[in-house]
Amino acid sequence: TSGGLLWNGFNSVLNLAANTMTIRGGAVVTNTATGKIDAADATINIVKSAGATHAGTLRFVTDATLANLNVNLDPVVARDSILIADDVFISGTLTLTKGKVVMAAGKTLSMNAGSAVSGGNLLSFVDGTMAKFGNTDFGFPVGKGSKFAPAAISALSGNGNFIVDYFNAGYGSYTIDPVTLGLYPGYVVSSREYWNINRTNGINAVLTLSYTDATSNIF
Repeated sequence: TSGGLLWNGFNSVLNLAANTMTIRGGAVVTNTATGKIDAADATINIVKSAGATHAGTLRFVTDATLANLNVNLDPVVARDSILIADDVFISGTLTLTKGKVVMAAGKTLSMNAGSAVSGGNLLSFVDGTMAKFGNTDFGFPVGKGSKFAPAAISALSGNGNFIVDYFNAGYGSYTIDPVTLGLYPGYVVSSREYWNINRTNGINAVLTLSYTDATSNIF
């Protein structure tokens, strides 16, 4: 669609199956809480190129899967986000060029085994919870608000699921155990940001956390 309202459902499901939906022009997604999208490896392109509103809210039925999600809002668009109100899986590629993917509280954007991320930057990241299934190296393009703070996993010891969230606020507890502090007296706990990283199946991995600008107060 290129303008107006895309869809306003009432106790209804928009079945994309494996087809493609593109939000362009001045279009916005206006589906209500009672209208959701069903997808079986569908592709959704967010390429909104006009207007002063967010691209809208995508709501999904349980176990909906996208082959690809592409976010590339035109620079002239005043609002920079697409909101996702439900859990959704991606089996192909999440492409982040311009525009944030904001996940509702308690909902997860899950990348299936074999999926990939293209892009990710200060203007385009996932604001909310991301998960990755499988045993391959993966970079999580996460952030919060205007802060881009990616994390990555590598050298996985097996198949599992890593779940990542970033917060640009203090964790609330800044005490380091005495043994660690004795070995590394310069250690401090950041009062500016933290990541929550959880795993299943006891899988081991190398973790990389990225400090992308001066607000991390890392020198």
